[in-house]
Amino acid sequence: MKIVTKIILQEWKGPLKASLLLLVCLVANFACVSSGDLYRVESNAVNRIEDLEKSLAEQQKERTATVQELRRMLAEQGAELDSLKGKMRELRGALAGINDEVSAYRELKTEVGVLGDKLNQFHNRLSISESNIAGMVVQQAAIKQNSGVILTQTGNATLEAIGKNLPREEGRKLYDKAYSLFKNRKFDRSRAEFTELLKRFPNSEYSADATFWMAESYFLEKQYEKAILEYESVIKDFPKSTRVASAMLKQGMSFLGMEDKPNATIIFRQTALLFPNTPQAKSAEQHLKSLK
Repeated sequence: MKIVTKIILQEWKGPLKASLLLLVCLVANFACVSSGDLYRVESNAVNRIEDLEKSLAEQQKERTATVQELRRMLAEQGAELDSLKGKMRELRGALAGINDEVSAYRELKTEVGVLGDKLNQFHNRLSISESNIAGMVVQQAAIKQNSGVILTQTGNATLEAIGKNLPREEGRKLYDKAYSLFKNRKFDRSRAEFTELLKRFPNSEYSADATFWMAESYFLEKQYEKAILEYESVIKDFPKSTRVASAMLKQGMSFLGMEDKPNATIIFRQTALLFPNTPQAKSAEQHLKSLK
């Protein structure tokens, strides 16, 4: 029996060695068996163990194959993920390029709008300059024929121009209200009142002053483009008004406020020429000296 046990211990080194040893001991202690029976038991046990070991080996092989397959699948998925990440980066780059193009388009559109506004302003200034130059030629001729013709005119468009039936008192109230608002720097409201006065009494004795104060309100707000146009209305619509000299001077100052020195120079020269020996002419000459 000891020999059999020794053989078992030497030959069977698998996971069932302890169980087989226990089985052999039980057979030796509790049953009387022949060597032939013991050999058969031993042979069956060996066969069973070999079958189990083969099964374990096959399972291990299958598990190894499964693990390898999973690793291969993970590797493929990792490659696909890397590819998707690359495409995502490309898309982000393309989107950034599109955003840059959109931003550039918006900036270009804004610049075009600004250039359009500047072009309109230039046309307005050019029209005013042409008008002033033409007016200067006509007025110079008038000065030669009748020296002081502008300075000796004391009214705006007078009451005689439309008859003496104008409700003068009502016009005066409107003017006083609008001028009071102007002095209190309530410019929007004052312009609204002056506009109402000009609408109801377009040729009254207050028309030139109303237009002039509207221009002044824009000038004080540094809305120089609008101020220039209103001063031009004074010059064109009320050429005999005593406000013309001041309107022309302030028109030049408005051009200067817009940093348009060429047009400012033209207007200052015109003011000094047409209204010599006046405060407006002296102021215009001072501006001309500062522009040299």
